[in-house]
Amino acid sequence: MLLPMLLLLPALTQVTEYTSHAAWDTAVGASQCADFTGYPSGTVITNQYAALGMTFTQANDSVLFSGAFVTDGVGVACNGDMEITFSSPQHAIGCDFPGALLITIYSGNSLVYTSSQFAGSGSGFFAGLTSTVSFDRVVIDDWFDGAAYVDNVCISGGGLFSISKTGTCPGLITLTTTGGTANSPVAMLYGAPGSTTKPGGVCAGTTVALSNPRIAVVVGSDGAGSASFSFNAPAGACGRSVQAVDLSTCGTSNVITL
Repeated sequence: MLLPMLLLLPALTQVTEYTSHAAWDTAVGASQCADFTGYPSGTVITNQYAALGMTFTQANDSVLFSGAFVTDGVGVACNGDMEITFSSPQHAIGCDFPGALLITIYSGNSLVYTSSQFAGSGSGFFAGLTSTVSFDRVVIDDWFDGAAYVDNVCISGGGLFSISKTGTCPGLITLTTTGGTANSPVAMLYGAPGSTTKPGGVCAGTTVALSNPRIAVVVGSDGAGSASFSFNAPAGACGRSVQAVDLSTCGTSNVITL
């Protein structure tokens, strides 16, 4: 009954905002960042971070060396706003920046959320979001004068949230997830190999690598972001695929076989 119940739950509180990079890191877990280092001043950023799943679409974001970028002295002048598209759905984004910032996230052409107005003047700021609804495009702007500057852009690391098993099927099996959000719910799903996108409710838009997935259990993670579940697997369960979903960030794990 858990799967139908989760499908019906409305995503009432879809987005959480952060002004602390450390707090955002705690919520997201593993992350990966475009830090714009290693490129000469004036380099236009477009597909240099395609390996991270980021494409900077407007060809107007140029590398700038400045002490205003307090994390490493390197960032980008957006020469207006910055648009990034993602090769896979995202549930978290964060930016180190000077000045003022506004973050707007989209799923296709549909608006998901427009942030509060972050900061205003000065340097050493952070703006971050986590969303239970996935997004595949973001526009980053300066709400004060329309000329954004960005130090780093970070997204969740995704694949570092992982699931493993001990034991042999049939018999006693323990499933363990690591790299998730601390003290948060984790759903462990099973099914056949395939692909399914959740249509609504909690973690709407999340795609799992399972066909006709079913929820085996929802368990709470500990303070380190790990969760475990032990059960006696019958012979009929052997060969099924298992994947976990962090219900705080909607991040998905790798897939294992019972």
